[in-house]
Amino acid sequence: MLLGIFKPEMVLGCSLHSIPLFFPKSTAAKFIEHRRSLVQNNSIELLADHVIPNITLYTSDSPENSQLYEGFYKVSLETYFELSEAFVDIHDEIFVQLKGNTKPVVIVSGDLDPIYPTYLFGLQTTYIPNSQCMTIINSSNMTFYDQPEETYKEIHHFFQNGNASPKSEDAFL
Repeated sequence: MLLGIFKPEMVLGCSLHSIPLFFPKSTAAKFIEHRRSLVQNNSIELLADHVIPNITLYTSDSPENSQLYEGFYKVSLETYFELSEAFVDIHDEIFVQLKGNTKPVVIVSGDLDPIYPTYLFGLQTTYIPNSQCMTIINSSNMTFYDQPEETYKEIHHFFQNGNASPKSEDAFL
């Protein structure tokens, strides 16, 4: 997304998937601390057991779910929390920069996402120029995993048609 702001000639558009842009830093810190509390004996297992069922609709005995666990276990706890904290640290700066966007942006969410409910993404479109919110039905946080064909079809349609939410010229609105 930031590449589209700083080097717009290199980007045609952007899709953001279940990205939390509207939250106070204090809430994000609580979120990270909750996840830290799930780590016991330097093991990522309880954290994975918390995260994975909340990001996909696949059942615990499915091969797709097993793949997510395998990938999750490859990430060190240090790296996981470094990335989480880095995002929180730069959150405010990124949000200000997003207001300078000139490229089409589609913000994708799943209708069954318990982490970032769809109504949050509608709010984001008011702050990101040329953006539109899209909800993928029967999907959780990872729309591209739960409903890959539908996610692709909708994103493709968005960029083919140059869609963006209508914006009023009225500054008050």
